[in-house]
Amino acid sequence: NQHDRDRAEIRRAGHRADHDTDGGLVGGTVGVNWQSGNWVGGLEADIDWANIKGSTACPNVLFTCSSQINWLGTGRLRLGVAAGNFLLFGTGGVAFGGVEAATAGPASGSETTTDVGWTAGAGVEAALAGNVSLKAEWLYYDLGKSNHALDGSERADVTETGNLFRLGLNWRM
Repeated sequence: NQHDRDRAEIRRAGHRADHDTDGGLVGGTVGVNWQSGNWVGGLEADIDWANIKGSTACPNVLFTCSSQINWLGTGRLRLGVAAGNFLLFGTGGVAFGGVEAATAGPASGSETTTDVGWTAGAGVEAALAGNVSLKAEWLYYDLGKSNHALDGSERADVTETGNLFRLGLNWRM
């Protein structure tokens, strides 16, 4: 699995700090498919260790605002069309992840929450040999808005969204 780019927004005391985040992730997927003619439907769930992070100057320049996704998972429906050894599919469902928000400066602090939102995307899967296939997939995710305690009495709203690009090998029973 590999992650490309995402955006984080931290709102604190009426001010806003946007920053790009990037990083990688690795994990596993389980699922089941049903086929009727050329149509293929399925359910998939995945969980990944992630190191997706970024930072920027907070509205108060004495501070640095940062965020990090420590883990990311999805539960999705999948619908596609099989053509020869290829499957073209669309997918969508729930996304969830461990989001850490922090400030560093004269007063520092951080908090991690489990955030829940949605995901949607598309991909292609190609049969290689026997029960093995290669999958390439793009997902957009939005983990919603969470409220974090950053340095004692100060709280900040954090929003994490992003694009996820993955390659994977699948083995079917």
